[in-house]
Amino acid sequence: MQNYYVVFSRDRGETWTDLTVMPLETYAAMIYPSDTWYSSLREIAPGVLLVVYDYGAFERDWPVRYLGAREVHVTAAP
Repeated sequence: MQNYYVVFSRDRGETWTDLTVMPLETYAAMIYPSDTWYSSLREIAPGVLLVVYDYGAFERDWPVRYLGAREVHVTAAP
């Protein structure tokens, strides 16, 4: 199964930590192999990220594209 991931940097991109796995929904994960994996991320409130993504297969007899969105709640660790 394929997944999306979000990682964070506390030092302006020098290092990346806190890998967050966002598994695809079961019906989206059935579209395999996929041809496209576009995604976008935006902070919509303090500590809340909106992640929007697509997942699609176009080289088969039936083109399928799935669009999904998730909210990721972020808290700063000490």
